[in-house]
Amino acid sequence: MPEGERFVDLFAGGCAMTHAAILSGKYKSFLVNDKYPYGLRLFQMGVNGELDDPKYLRWVSREDFEKEKDTDPFVKLCWSFGNNGNTFMYNTKIEPTKKALHYAVVFDDWTYIEQLGLPEAVVDALKKSVEGKKDWNERRLAMTHTAFDNKVIGLPHNMLQNLERVNMCRV
Repeated sequence: MPEGERFVDLFAGGCAMTHAAILSGKYKSFLVNDKYPYGLRLFQMGVNGELDDPKYLRWVSREDFEKEKDTDPFVKLCWSFGNNGNTFMYNTKIEPTKKALHYAVVFDDWTYIEQLGLPEAVVDALKKSVEGKKDWNERRLAMTHTAFDNKVIGLPHNMLQNLERVNMCRV
């Protein structure tokens, strides 16, 4: 990126270019624009530290999504299918499993996992996969591997590799 006083992102979307410009340290100010305000607002929330609020670790149900998607950019973009902002991210068949995994990873609450009716050996393997890991992102990656290996969830062929790359890129 060339150096300058101000970085201008005319079609910001999710603000990936703005984020790169901020990290580069080459600019004193930023002008960010997009037709859809939700990505900009979510980015602003992240920059301002608002997403550190524990409420953003909560499980968002299908009902919560429908009630909050038009007022909360986090719910709209992070809990929608393909970040489309309109449809809930999980189908009704997989939703209970995803909720159970969420509670286990984020809150170390195994109640929902135990209600899934999985074999005891699988539940034990899931618990063991996150043993001693405090960071929820590290727990998520470890449990995803175990859940996939034990056929609790199915993943696209490259999903595990993508999760590992995201984990390595965290700032």
